[in-house]
Amino acid sequence: MKATLGQKIRELRIRKGLTQSDLSAGLVTPSMISQIESDKANPSHNLLAAIAEKLDTPIEYFLTDTETQMEKVSVYKIAKALMATREYEKAIEMLIDLEENPSPHVSSIDVAYDLAVCYLNTGKLNDATDRFESVLDSAVARNDNGIQLLVLNKLGELSYMEKNYPIAIHYWKKAYEMIKKGQLAELYLQANIIKNLGTVYYKLGEYNEALTFYQESNSLLTGSNHFKQIGDIYLELSFTYREMGEFEKAAEYSQSALSIFQSLNNMKMTIDVKAKYGIVKGETGNIDEAISILTQCMRDYADIGCETEVGQLHSDLARILIQDNRVEQAAEHCASALKYFPEENLDRAHVYRMSGQIASAGNQAEDAAEFLRKAVTIYQDVQAFGELVKAYSILGDIYKAKGDFKEAMECLEKMNEAMEENLRERKIVI
Repeated sequence: MKATLGQKIRELRIRKGLTQSDLSAGLVTPSMISQIESDKANPSHNLLAAIAEKLDTPIEYFLTDTETQMEKVSVYKIAKALMATREYEKAIEMLIDLEENPSPHVSSIDVAYDLAVCYLNTGKLNDATDRFESVLDSAVARNDNGIQLLVLNKLGELSYMEKNYPIAIHYWKKAYEMIKKGQLAELYLQANIIKNLGTVYYKLGEYNEALTFYQESNSLLTGSNHFKQIGDIYLELSFTYREMGEFEKAAEYSQSALSIFQSLNNMKMTIDVKAKYGIVKGETGNIDEAISILTQCMRDYADIGCETEVGQLHSDLARILIQDNRVEQAAEHCASALKYFPEENLDRAHVYRMSGQIASAGNQAEDAAEFLRKAVTIYQDVQAFGELVKAYSILGDIYKAKGDFKEAMECLEKMNEAMEENLRERKIVI
């Protein structure tokens, strides 16, 4: 296996009889050299040039492997982007290649976990189970308790989906035991694992057990801002008490759930107003202020379980950033937005169209055309003729820039057809 950048620097330093302090003198701290040698940090080009000079070695000696490793980091980012756009099959190919050709700059456990998630979302449940179990073994070996809890919860959900309830209980109980032993985890994850145990026992008709776990999950969330999850638990408690014949308690928890969902609706209205203000700020050129306001609104929406609204704000931010020529940031928000929108959704089409504009600005004509074609398909399906006109216009320009005039002319013809349909829809006589 080829030596990494850090290994090359370390070997040359030792060969020349230098300490980390010697090599770092006048450049960075000895601690930074230590991080670079252990591949925990990447030096800038200028720093690498200075290190190469001190080691009396051409910089090209270091760059060959670095370029290969950076390429792998880029591939991993592309795979993550494909997952965000639900292109799981394409992401699987890249992740398998990264798994077979590992890089110190890309976490192998993250690659394996993402591969399992891809298998899960493509219906390959056996492959997903095998991969999650492999990740679990690695996490145990590394004593990474955080990953263990994540994977145990996923394995429980997989088993529940397959109606293998005893195995689901096995996984969730293991996670539960870790939590009881003091293993720290994000509050939502802890409560979700405990609530899942309540759900599976309810499914099995063991209502006392279900009640115990629902109440514990509720107690854990009391005082937090996870309002939607609390409301969901109240509903589950209501169903459980009803099955147990305790109708007064069932009614009490139903009313509590209703009150929470009503208050969530009022909270949502407050966030809606704040979000509109942020969008106006962005559209009037106050980009940084808009980013700050809308980012906070996304967190607020997430807290009350309004995931679609989070996606819409990512989309709005992308549009504002495109207008300000911050295309890299816009691309990140487009990728994030796609996580929240289902297939054949109009909002999803808008994001595809923006992604096409971003790719076109970056001279990635093929990617741009692919995004626009996806947008066109959705606009056609939902008969959004006004939006279809805009999409065909952009797609035609892309083909024209590529020199593909035949496709450009076809786009122009289809744009005119869509324009006519749009006028008919608006009751305008042609």
